[in-house]
Amino acid sequence: MTRKKLKLADLFARCDPAAPYAGEVWADVQPVGREFVAPLNDSTIQTLVAVALAAQDGGSQYALRALADNCGLVTQVLTMVEESGNPEGFDAAGWTCAWLAEPNPALGRLRPVECMVTSNGRARVSALLAMAQSGAYG
Repeated sequence: MTRKKLKLADLFARCDPAAPYAGEVWADVQPVGREFVAPLNDSTIQTLVAVALAAQDGGSQYALRALADNCGLVTQVLTMVEESGNPEGFDAAGWTCAWLAEPNPALGRLRPVECMVTSNGRARVSALLAMAQSGAYG
């Protein structure tokens, strides 16, 4: 698949103007580890997925990180590593972002980030991580 290089203005044009900005949701921010994560609505998640799939600069990494943090995947991976191994020195956020961007056989060679557009897709990605921990992967 060839990625189309988009300009920042094109990405902003895809954004939902009705989506809340950080100031509107700041009161709902929840602590997650050492970071604070504001809940995202579906349109914001869809925008982040579009940026992660289309951006060829550093923007895709920021979008992947925002998705991983806000959808609870980084916390899930860190918990899995703590339960199954030694978390010392493990970069849960970096590993999760890399995993989201790689084609996955259990998803029909789709990248997990491509499934994050819907709530069912996000649940499927989370379940896939849990299956990997239990050895029921595939």
